[in-house]
Amino acid sequence: MDFSSLTKRLDAINKPAIHSLIVNFSGIDENFHENVKNAIEAGFDVGVYVYSQAINEEEALEEAELVLNEIKDYEITLPIVYDPESVGWDTARTDDVQPSVFNNNTIVFCEKIREAGYEPMIYANHIWEAFILDMGRLRDYKFWYADYEDSPQLPYDFEFWQYTSTMKVNGINKECDADIWIRPREVPASSGL
Repeated sequence: MDFSSLTKRLDAINKPAIHSLIVNFSGIDENFHENVKNAIEAGFDVGVYVYSQAINEEEALEEAELVLNEIKDYEITLPIVYDPESVGWDTARTDDVQPSVFNNNTIVFCEKIREAGYEPMIYANHIWEAFILDMGRLRDYKFWYADYEDSPQLPYDFEFWQYTSTMKVNGINKECDADIWIRPREVPASSGL
C-alpha cells in the first residue's frame, strides 16, 4: 500500500492484510517523518517514493540527496522509488520535459540512491514504459508498475504491481492505492536449475 498525508490513519491499517508501506516523500509530505516512524514501529516493511518534478539532471540529483538526507535516521527496508510521471490532472513544471531528459533524470536519481546503499526502483504505467521511458537504458532497475486492469498489460518485468486506486481500508475515509509485491521464487541449489 502506498501511504501519504492524504491517507493519514496508519493505525487503521490491518497489519495481517497489509505487510508493507511505500511512504510518500514528495514535497516533503507534511506527515512523512511521522508516517515512516509509525510504520517502522508497527512492524511494516517501509519504502519511500518520490513524485519527481525535476526538469534536469541537477534537480533529479537534488531530489535524491534530499530524500537520502531525510531517511538517514530510519531503517528503510523496501526500495526508494522514483516516479517521473507527468501530472495528468493539472499543469506542472515537467509538462514540457522531453523523454530523453526524463530518462537521464531517472538514471541520475537511481544511481545516487544505489551509491548510498539503497535499492532504487522506478514507478511507471504502460504508457510511460511504451512511449517515454527507454526500457533498454533502465533495465538495471526494478519497476513498480501501475495498471488497473484485471491482469498486467506489460511485456516487461516488474516487482510491484499497483492494481487499484480504489481499495477500501477500514478507518480511512478515502480510497487507497493497493499493490502486490511480486517476489522471485528462490530455487534450491539442489534443483540443478
